[in-house]
Amino acid sequence: MELKSGTSAADPQAWIQKHFVRKTEPYLEACQYIPGWEQADIVFEFTKPGVDPAFVRSVNEAVTGLDATTPGVNISVRWAP
Repeated sequence: MELKSGTSAADPQAWIQKHFVRKTEPYLEACQYIPGWEQADIVFEFTKPGVDPAFVRSVNEAVTGLDATTPGVNISVRWAP
């Protein structure tokens, strides 16, 4: 699980690329070398409430896309209440 504190971004796609896409690949790479973690879930958890709804949509779409490209590994996002 990786904690995130972002609530918005001027350029959501650039933010997503930096904070999700580029971080997911090393997690997947590392997991293959740790016995029992080959198909470990990857969860990004946002810790601050009041997230911009457009930002939520962009992040959810990106996570859904990443999850679709990683068979056997669940990639998800959780939002603060």
